[in-house]
Formats: sequence, structure tokens, C-alpha cells
Amino acid sequence: MVPSKKTFAKPPYHCDGKTPIRKVRVVLNCNPDFLFGLQRERRHYRFYEYANNYHMEITQDNATGKWHGIIVTMMEASQRIRRSEDAVKREYGEGRKFIMDC
Repeated sequence: MVPSKKTFAKPPYHCDGKTPIRKVRVVLNCNPDFLFGLQRERRHYRFYEYANNYHMEITQDNATGKWHGIIVTMMEASQRIRRSEDAVKREYGEGRKFIMDC
């Protein structure tokens, strides 16, 4: 939804009543496990929140036989595709076997 010109015809003013507010910075408390940071010159300059899950990869530990579920987010799947990889990772090396994705 694009705001109309009437929305910003009168900008909001600072508490002094004279200074118009042109830019704001929104700060949110987020779980760092669910954030993806873009880096520029070795510093994070923008963060995106992982929102959608693409699929889940089920693997089996060869030593114990237990199954493990690995959730792949939409962001991670799109990065794999950009790197010319499959969205579903089927190779986990020694010690783990790919069972299925769902």
C-alpha cells in the first residue's frame, strides 16, 4: 500500500513544535537466532528477520540411528539457489545420511 500525498502533506513535529520529523529509526527487540545480517566492510549494516520456513530436511545419524530435523528458511533456500546449488541439501558428509525433506 502506497501512502497518499495527503499523508505527508503536514509532517509531524518534534516535541518543541518547530522541528519537523523527516526520518525515524525503528528499534525492535528480536531473538538473534532469527536474524540474518548483511555485511559491508566486516560490519553488519542491515538485518532481516527469518520469517518463512521453506522446508525441513530429515537426516539420520549413522552412529546412533537417531533422526534430526533441520529447518531451512526461505532466505537460506534462496541463497542456495543463487549459488547454483539445490534448495534441498542431500549431502551431509560422513556420519549423517539424508532421509527426506518435507
